[in-house]
Amino acid sequence: MLFRSNSEILALDLDDPQLESRWARTARLLGLQSYSHRFEDARDLKIPNATYPFIYSLSVIEHIPGGGDTEAMREIARVLTPGGKALIEVPLRYEHQDVYRNYDSKGFPVPEQRFYERLYSPESISRLMIPELKLLNQWTMGEYLPVDPWTAAPRLPRLLRIAILPFEPFLAAFNIWLDAKPGRPRPLSIILLFEKRSEEYTTEL
Repeated sequence: MLFRSNSEILALDLDDPQLESRWARTARLLGLQSYSHRFEDARDLKIPNATYPFIYSLSVIEHIPGGGDTEAMREIARVLTPGGKALIEVPLRYEHQDVYRNYDSKGFPVPEQRFYERLYSPESISRLMIPELKLLNQWTMGEYLPVDPWTAAPRLPRLLRIAILPFEPFLAAFNIWLDAKPGRPRPLSIILLFEKRSEEYTTEL
């Protein structure tokens, strides 16, 4: 649908060079004339209030340290138009965990361990619930075959993880097939669909 519309598309990231080297190049190849990108902090967006009717964030908010995830949600609510939708995806586990690693979210090594990501629990997901946004729906994704811990974390040698990556879509499809079977899958991620409440409602709050 976006390919056939004149909708403005703005891609944001804090510092990922692939925003230009991969995604902007892909947009140009697809002929998306309305696509633009820039580097910004999700906690302090340089975007006017009530600008966009739809925002999505996939595997981003969990990498913001401290209370940055809640701050980012407030900024998302601020730049959404009343009635606008936000689709947010974050990792989900049985128990909440703040993960520290000796490399950053792009995989580059850092001198010492630092905050890497937040793994939400069903309880701590409330950090993303703010008064300005109404939760419309949510979907949980899981896996019976534990692919993610072996490909996303340094449990295996790097070359072996790279060799496994081409098969990840097939393993994911196998997990989807298993999902139809009885049992409890290991939680992997949760997708939340929000709607911005009317300005009248937020003013009353």
